[in-house]
Amino acid sequence: MSRVCDVLTATANGSAQTVEDLGEALKFVAPIAAQTGMTLEDTAKVLGTLANFGIKGSNAGTAFKNMRTKMADSAVQEKYKSIGVETVDKDTGALRNLSDVLNDLRVAVQNMPDADRLSLFKELFGMYGLAGGSVLATAEGFDELYASIDNAAGAAARTQEAMEAGLGGTIRST
Repeated sequence: MSRVCDVLTATANGSAQTVEDLGEALKFVAPIAAQTGMTLEDTAKVLGTLANFGIKGSNAGTAFKNMRTKMADSAVQEKYKSIGVETVDKDTGALRNLSDVLNDLRVAVQNMPDADRLSLFKELFGMYGLAGGSVLATAEGFDELYASIDNAAGAAARTQEAMEAGLGGTIRST
């Protein structure tokens, strides 16, 4: 349980997603993420990134769930392959991590005209995953958020200490 608290705290501290928003998002995406082998950390990274672009709570969970579900569709997998992106691990046959697929997708579409890219994203992510997918496939610079989630051990305790260190903490303890 401490790992869960630490990951959620690190995600909330490093993104625009609150712990409450994460709970809402996880209600929608956790079953699909777990079923397709995504760790809590990998799931939190995607949810935190979505929040930084204004897609929070249940909207983030729904967008993420739809993106992940569409990746399992064989026709969509072929579309990814046509642009040089693999969605399935060749050794295990399991879906690849969503963040890895989206990073590969970002490279594949970087020189594509806007209209073509948007049309492709609609095919890849579906209408309900379109906003989240297009954000994630074009976003860059989330190394700091990802590192904080990867190194989340003790984040909840550190946050509690910081919150209790000031005047408010003194008043609460009194």
